[in-house]
Amino acid sequence: MNKICVLIIFIIIGKGILAQPPTELPSKFESPYQAVYNHLFYLQPDSFNPEQAARSIHGVEDVEERKKLAVRLKQVLDGKGLKVNLKILPRDNNYRDSSNLKMKYVLFPDYLPEVSVEKIKDGWYYSTGTVSLIEMLHKETYPLGSDWLMNLMPRFGHSKVAGLFVWQVVGFGILFLLAFILYLILLKVFQGFIRRVSATRLGTEYLRPKLILKIARYGSMLFAMYFFRIFLPVLHLNIHISEWANKAITIFSAVLFILLALRLVDFVLLYFEKFAKSTASTMDDQLVPIVRRLLDVLIVIWGVIYILNTLNVNVTALIAGVSIGGLALALAAQDTVKNLIGSLMIFVDRPFQIGDSVTFSGGTGTVEEVGFRSTRIRTIENSLIAVPNGKLVNEVIDNKGLRKYRLFRAQLALKMETPPARIDQFIAGVRKILEEYPNTNKDILEVHLNGIDQSALQVLLMTYLDVPGWGQEMAAKHELYILILKLAKEVEVEFAVPVFPNANNQ
Repeated sequence: MNKICVLIIFIIIGKGILAQPPTELPSKFESPYQAVYNHLFYLQPDSFNPEQAARSIHGVEDVEERKKLAVRLKQVLDGKGLKVNLKILPRDNNYRDSSNLKMKYVLFPDYLPEVSVEKIKDGWYYSTGTVSLIEMLHKETYPLGSDWLMNLMPRFGHSKVAGLFVWQVVGFGILFLLAFILYLILLKVFQGFIRRVSATRLGTEYLRPKLILKIARYGSMLFAMYFFRIFLPVLHLNIHISEWANKAITIFSAVLFILLALRLVDFVLLYFEKFAKSTASTMDDQLVPIVRRLLDVLIVIWGVIYILNTLNVNVTALIAGVSIGGLALALAAQDTVKNLIGSLMIFVDRPFQIGDSVTFSGGTGTVEEVGFRSTRIRTIENSLIAVPNGKLVNEVIDNKGLRKYRLFRAQLALKMETPPARIDQFIAGVRKILEEYPNTNKDILEVHLNGIDQSALQVLLMTYLDVPGWGQEMAAKHELYILILKLAKEVEVEFAVPVFPNANNQ
């Protein structure tokens, strides 16, 4: 038992010794890890030694200047919420970057590529480029001289609240209050602008005050968040708190940007919607909502990817990790892609427009809507069918809506005992009716005795009606048949039974 206690004591003492910095400081740093570790470790509150931390800075002779640069570089990393992961730092003296084979290591290639360590002579130090940019990076992190504003904040006491000093909590509250006041001021300015524009002709015809107000709110919030983010480094938060605070601000700003972008898409498409309604083509009216949906999807996808990157989620690895599910999804989405391409082909080729009467293998009806996936057609029975666009583009479509004239063709069956003279008189009368009727095409007008069968004499009537729609076509045929019946009674011609056996109402 005593041996076990002694062993535990030795282990604890050993861990304590390992946790301490080396008693003999190295004359040079043998790896990127040593250079960065030396800089960060000796600027921590419990091991604050800026002179030793400054040894990671190379090429600056003045000791005080080196100390200032080391401290400012640490402030840049803390202000941006960039936490160095010491576990992944190379510990090889001959490390080379795989992309350019240089003996150089970039700490944050995605967020701060300017900061790197490189091998200079026989040791590793912060690169010459990094040292030359420290002042500029510091000004970017603390713009408008905001780094000295912290000295104006009342640092009363060193007690902590939720891991923060009291002065930091107070400063956080002041920043939040100032950001909120800025939001209210900007919103007030936007509201005044909206009221003035809404009273003009431009506002009444094109602008929607509620939509513009949403844009103003999201835009004002974004400005307020930008202000908050600029001055947040003034608080000199702990690196862990700063990291999560910056991530939270970035995510919230990304959400606001997504909402703002969606509303801006609605705003821009208002003008396209007005323009589409002013054109003769009805397909433009359907193109606007499809473009809106497509842009909305792209904006949301971009936002999700951006947020995942902010949370350090490897999107590429995530997609690769679900490759099997992605393959299944891709196979399942084949029809969706086909329908999407089909909808694009419909808008490019324009085989029909909204309101056209079309006939295809699935039936006949009037086109009501061309959507992202399918086209909706109202049938003659007043039912609504949805035809996938991928299937529709491969169909043979008879667009009756594009007809300039509508065919009127009928077989008039006269009794076998009708005298030839009356047949000629009847045919001449029918021809005169067609010539005098206002909605017939006078260039194509045929009325002839076309056949004799066992039960009747067949008189063929064929012409074209100049009418805009199916209802007007039916009304014109009705009037013509009534005139033909009256003519038959006048010339004493009787029809064989059944009357109009081969009438074609297309």
